[in-house]
Amino acid sequence: MSVIGKNIRKVRVLNNYTQAAFAALFGVNRSNISAYEDGRANPKNDLLLKICAHFSISVEKFSLKELTVNELSKFDDHIVAENQQALKNQTTIPFVSELKIKDYVKKQHKADIRFQLPSFSFPFSVLGVVQAFEVSAHGIDELSDKCILICNELSLHSLEGKSSKDLFVLILKESCKVGYLDFDVDERYLNAGSNERKTKILKEEVVEVWKVVGVLNMNVQFSSIYQNLQVLSKKISEMSKKIGE
Repeated sequence: MSVIGKNIRKVRVLNNYTQAAFAALFGVNRSNISAYEDGRANPKNDLLLKICAHFSISVEKFSLKELTVNELSKFDDHIVAENQQALKNQTTIPFVSELKIKDYVKKQHKADIRFQLPSFSFPFSVLGVVQAFEVSAHGIDELSDKCILICNELSLHSLEGKSSKDLFVLILKESCKVGYLDFDVDERYLNAGSNERKTKILKEEVVEVWKVVGVLNMNVQFSSIYQNLQVLSKKISEMSKKIGE
């Protein structure tokens, strides 16, 4: 059994959850929880972050050290006392992975599509409608090959007539485009892409406009899940400080 699996079992039992109830709390199957506790698998980063946030437990300690029942029972008072304001300001961010972007484009006409997306929480407050997109092979030199873009939704009308230095994610009727925007001489079109190379897009093809407000660089090779978590936690902290400025 892995350290994480042992800690999941302890926190579950300590809080009087069956495997089925614990799984339902975090939107996974009972078989997933069983596999984690038996050491046959490790939870994905987003699930691990949700578990630690829900029970107010340090991600680093939960991942690297087998915790005693006494330690787990003390985490709540200790961490909530120190981070109460941060927990209140958490933003839940719907997430569109690169593998699901085509599916999102097909279903974006549905009003409840955002509520069907997986999500993760960041310890900061962001105004407006927020969403994250995983992208790669985007052709933007300023971005790493693979990254997650944290975005605010805007209306295309609010940008008309302006050239922007900001990055945007455009959800079109048949595809998705990442890049800088400027408006064509022909008012029916806008141009999107890198500063060196932009694609002409019909305005009527644009369904959603998302302004990039933060970037998580995921173009890193990890030797272990523990190193993965440490790097991810550091990047979340860095983004929190930047958005708070």
